[in-house]
Amino acid sequence: YLPNTGASADGPVRFNVNVQALLSVLDTRSDEEGTVAGAGQTLNMNRGVQFEPPGPTKLFFGVPWAIAFEHRSNEGWAVASASNLVVKVSLDANGTPTVNAPAGPGAPSGIVRLLVGQNPRGIAINSRDDRAYVANEVSRDVTVIDLERERVIETVRSADLPSPGTDAATLLVGKALFFSSTGVNLPELGVQLGNRLSSEGWSGCVSCHPNGLTDGIVWIFGAGPRRTLPLNGSFNPRNPHDIKILNYSGINDEIQDFEANIRNVSGGLGLITLADGVTQDAVLNSFNPPNAGRSELLDALAAFVARGIRTPLAPLASAHGAAAQEVGQGRAQFAAANCAACHGGAGWSAARRDYTPPAAATEIVNGQVIRLLRNVGTFDPAAANEIRQNGAPPLGAAGFAPPSLLGEHGLGPYLHNGSASTLLDVLGNVTHRSAGTGGVDVLSNLADRRNLARYLESIDASTEPFPIGTPAAPAVNPSAMRETAAAGAAGLSLRLAGPHPVRSQAAIFYTLPQRTRVDLAVFDLQGRQIATLARGSEEAGSHSIRWGVTSRLAPGVYLIRLRTGLGTRVTRAVVEP
Repeated sequence: YLPNTGASADGPVRFNVNVQALLSVLDTRSDEEGTVAGAGQTLNMNRGVQFEPPGPTKLFFGVPWAIAFEHRSNEGWAVASASNLVVKVSLDANGTPTVNAPAGPGAPSGIVRLLVGQNPRGIAINSRDDRAYVANEVSRDVTVIDLERERVIETVRSADLPSPGTDAATLLVGKALFFSSTGVNLPELGVQLGNRLSSEGWSGCVSCHPNGLTDGIVWIFGAGPRRTLPLNGSFNPRNPHDIKILNYSGINDEIQDFEANIRNVSGGLGLITLADGVTQDAVLNSFNPPNAGRSELLDALAAFVARGIRTPLAPLASAHGAAAQEVGQGRAQFAAANCAACHGGAGWSAARRDYTPPAAATEIVNGQVIRLLRNVGTFDPAAANEIRQNGAPPLGAAGFAPPSLLGEHGLGPYLHNGSASTLLDVLGNVTHRSAGTGGVDVLSNLADRRNLARYLESIDASTEPFPIGTPAAPAVNPSAMRETAAAGAAGLSLRLAGPHPVRSQAAIFYTLPQRTRVDLAVFDLQGRQIATLARGSEEAGSHSIRWGVTSRLAPGVYLIRLRTGLGTRVTRAVVEP
């Protein structure tokens, strides 16, 4: 019996459609889902709760997390970690579970719920089947339940809470908000918030962001198809004040803007209120006025996202042997392709919020901070799932805010619409991988892309970042960089020899099939000539020349062009510091 959250990603975007509280039944003999007479035994624990009469105890089962059964009966208790409760589960003779919800309007309810601590994560039942113990992650205590009377009899502190008013207390309150679909009950820290985070405990931030990361689902949302972004990349892990623009389309610039999600997606009352602390403030926009400072609790939530959600450790971050070599070569390819133009900085995204909210009105186009978006060829308006939840054309033509690369080794699928299963798949898009080099594809070699993918898999908060770069402009005269051939050009060749990437000097070899004029030069990716290596008439045969790389030359990709009366040959050189 496996508690889990089910997703209905295709809309409509509504709290009682998006996610469901499932108790999956697995047949351990066949390793398949349990069935009886051809019908699945998996239970949607939410089904039937809607028929209960309204009231504070009518709660759905947000984010089922754990379950334990008594030893001598077919009864157990499931933990709903976001709803901060446990619910009694009964099995019939075939092992099919039920929570005894009403069968229809007006029907009696047999649901037994017990409210426990904040964010329950585990449950154990003793050998006598008369006590259950529920571990509560955020409130740092254990709830003791009398199973015979079906009531809570004691709460035991398992670890000290931080002192009220401290940064640690603020982060814990923010964590409580993030992992709750109801409210927050931390009276020791001065916080007792009723059921304002969703409609009847249905869902919360954690429903789509387990452990603050991603459920891997592509949702048909208001902006179009959107893969759930892991929130560890929202802030620079080395500077919690350095935030990126939020969502793929740059439609939010503060964590506090997600008050709109609490209200409109989860169906909650929200946290921005009038002076009475109860009535919703009707003024709620994404950009103006700023939402930071309007709710102490929302500010605590933002602090938790900035400082409490950590990037998963990348196994390849400390690779050895052949893997370390692949990662090192991949890092060189990252530099060569100028990936830092979109994924530079310690937040591994160039889409930094470089202003103090509110953004200037001229910055906002179609509800997006348009200046921070990048169009890298990943938007296809003809794709079947490129549609908003209301059926309108999606955002995307203007580009997307580059996502952070922190921890991406385990956070797929990738791209805004989840169309890339692996990081190597991401690099298959020529427009995307050439975005930093002015359209020059320096990653056409599959082996180079594989090494780069290995490097991307190694990136976590410990990885030394690149400075945010500037995308190269298209070459001034692209035709000058195109290989050509004339009659008699057979045997004309150009190649780079020696260590590559280049650090101090490069050995360049070229072969002329007959005497001809020669112009051998080095260019950057914007078409500017960096050096002339040879010019004049040369005899047929093999020739070599050394190009000394000066310290003033920026790391990156350079093009070496051999232009002769017989044709043109071009090769590339990657320069490392």
